[in-house]
Amino acid sequence: MKATVYTFLTFVLSANLYATDINGVKVADIKNQSTLDLPAPVMVRSTLEQKNAGQANTPEPDYCPKPIVYLDNFGDIYKNGVRIGSRAVSFITNCAGDVAWLDKSGCLFKNTMQLGGRVASYILSNYTNDVAWTDRNGYIYKNTASLGSRATSYAIASVTGDVVWTDQNGYIYKNTASLGSRVVSYALADFTGDVAWTDQYRFIYKNGMNLGGRAVNFTIAARTGDIVWTDEYRFIYKNGASMGSQATYYELNPYGNGFWTDTYGTHYMF
Repeated sequence: MKATVYTFLTFVLSANLYATDINGVKVADIKNQSTLDLPAPVMVRSTLEQKNAGQANTPEPDYCPKPIVYLDNFGDIYKNGVRIGSRAVSFITNCAGDVAWLDKSGCLFKNTMQLGGRVASYILSNYTNDVAWTDRNGYIYKNTASLGSRATSYAIASVTGDVVWTDQNGYIYKNTASLGSRVVSYALADFTGDVAWTDQYRFIYKNGMNLGGRAVNFTIAARTGDIVWTDEYRFIYKNGASMGSQATYYELNPYGNGFWTDTYGTHYMF
């Protein structure tokens, strides 16, 4: 899993389809806009590289059994040598052996099953069979089930398949449940489905629970859902508990452990 935090910049699909990774979580931004990080006076590193994550029961990307998928010159799409459709223009594969793909008419498929039409964007969970997607009217779906409308951005957890998304009114949702409003930025833990997010008033939340205020940056552990964050006074917290003050730098690994340093250069483990 990658350690990239919060920016949406990588094009991975064809026209009008955008996606990237946040702590290893695939994220789609329908309008190609980024979520906004709050000013961050504290140096942060989230150590989420795959080499540090060897204890999981779930298969790791190094051993990811992705199917072999290709398009021929006529637009026919093949999975492991078997033709599964035609007029394909883009596709995504995952470690569960699935392929999600789009055809020229805007219809979306998972393997040979049609999920819907008039598709604007789509992403595929890496270890479950879940596809999150939006249509041209702004509705958002998980597989064939509608989650809501007026979606502006969304992410899917690679291991749990949970979908987190925001709407035009600034509300944030996990699947169909509303977590809160006035969202500014968010991150999703791959292995637990926990959501860390901040609002316009700089309060920080874990799912629907308020952890504190005056937040300036945060990161979330991919495997435990623990959140480490700092406030404008340089206090540092793990979830809702203060760990100290005068923080200048911290690292968080996928299992919720790490260290931080203060202005005197002292290191503290947590």
